[in-house]
Amino acid sequence: MNAKPLVAFLLFNDEKILAEVRKSTDDFGAGAIWIPGGHIEENEKPVWAMFREMEEELGIKPLKFFALCKLPWEKDGKNYTID
Repeated sequence: MNAKPLVAFLLFNDEKILAEVRKSTDDFGAGAIWIPGGHIEENEKPVWAMFREMEEELGIKPLKFFALCKLPWEKDGKNYTID
């Protein structure tokens, strides 16, 4: 089974880190505290997905960024790769 590619990001402002509480109706982690992120679309580079997701979800563009890690992740029997 191929893993679905995802991006996730940590946003820092001074000594604060942004997290989000998922809507109770969300199929992907309802009510849980998560860091922002989303799926990488076909032929999209992870960095492009990060910028797109930040714009879509938060309406922002990062000033500085760097890759932290790449992780395999499984949820509800589905495999993902967080890039």
